[in-house]
Amino acid sequence: MTEAHDVELMHFTGGSCQGQKSAQVKIRESVMTSFDLTDTQLDFVEVTDIIFENCDLANAEWNWFASNRAIFSQCRLLGFKAIDSEFLSTQFDNCQMQLSQFRFAKMAGAYFEDCNLREADFSGADLTGASFVRCDLTSASFTEGKCRGLDLRSSTLDGLTVGPAEMAGVIINPFQAADMIKVFGVTVLDANKPLS
Repeated sequence: MTEAHDVELMHFTGGSCQGQKSAQVKIRESVMTSFDLTDTQLDFVEVTDIIFENCDLANAEWNWFASNRAIFSQCRLLGFKAIDSEFLSTQFDNCQMQLSQFRFAKMAGAYFEDCNLREADFSGADLTGASFVRCDLTSASFTEGKCRGLDLRSSTLDGLTVGPAEMAGVIINPFQAADMIKVFGVTVLDANKPLS
């Protein structure tokens, strides 16, 4: 594992740290464009006022990650792991995030737009007041999460794994409500239709 890194006011373009391992990484007021961070294993990562644009973070594992005012735009985060991490004022735009893991993460107020989050794991995460706008959450998991004020109205929720306790306070549209009722084993029939 390499030594600690503290970076400020930098613009990284087209580089690679693929497969690197490091601890105590701090990056502030910087931009990373088309940067390869695949398979990186970083512990105690802290980013503030940073933009990740068109970066590849596939299968990266960032333990105890803390972001404040970060933007991930058009990034590839397939299988990305940020378990027990914190995302303050963090935004994800048009990112590929299938199979990503945010278990027990603090993501209150996080904003996701046009992201593919199929089979993403938000189990135990705090998503209070977070928004998922036009995201694909097919087969994503929100079990044991804090979801009050979570806005899912414009997202795809097919096969979502969630319990009744997590759904308290979640914002969905009327069409999603009919699908969510099925998740809880409720059958909805027209009153004039006979039972077979």
